[in-house]
Order: sequence, then C-alpha cells, then structure tokens
Amino acid sequence: MTTEPVERVPLSPYRRTLLLLGIAALFLLTGVLRLALVAPKGVHPWHLGLLVGAWSLAWGGAAILLHRLRPQADLGFLPPVALLTGWGLVLLVRLAPLPLHAPHLRPAPPGSD
Repeated sequence: MTTEPVERVPLSPYRRTLLLLGIAALFLLTGVLRLALVAPKGVHPWHLGLLVGAWSLAWGGAAILLHRLRPQADLGFLPPVALLTGWGLVLLVRLAPLPLHAPHLRPAPPGSD
C-alpha cells in the first residue's frame, strides 16, 4: 500500500479573486449581523439588507465585468478594497445611523405637512 502525493492544482486568478471576495462578504455579513443584534436607533433590518445587497452587487459585478473585459488581468486589488469598503460602511452605520448621515431619508415629524 503506497501513498502517492496528491497533486495540488493552483487556483486561477479569477477563482482566487472570487474566493477572497467571498471571505470579504463573510466579514461584512458578520458586521451587519452584529449591528442587527445591537440595532442602533434609526437602523432597521432592511437598511442592513440594502447595505449588504448593494455592496455585493457592486463588488460582484465589478469582478465579473472586469473578468469579461480583461480575462488575463490579475484582479488582486479587488478583495482588499472591497473588504475595506464594507468595513467602512459598517462603521458608518454603527457610528452615525442612517437618519444622521442621510437626512433626506429621515421621516417627517408629525404635523409638518
């Protein structure tokens, strides 16, 4: 009974980029879930869902579009930038909830017709 070494196939740059974007998405999702548990004043669950959806659409779309336009390009810069962007968005919501940094989305006070 001999054991032969398993040959490891390296990931293509595109697959590596998607894997790292997935890890960045997990970090964003963890931060959003922590925010949902604490629920700062003025932050509703659908705000957090929109945040995750918009982030995922933007960075997933960027990865797919760049891969289609430039198949040989190394997209190694996308995951770190996406991670930092997601972290920044979570910090913005945590430190300044939506009504504070988006006054046009704030509901009108009663009686101000």
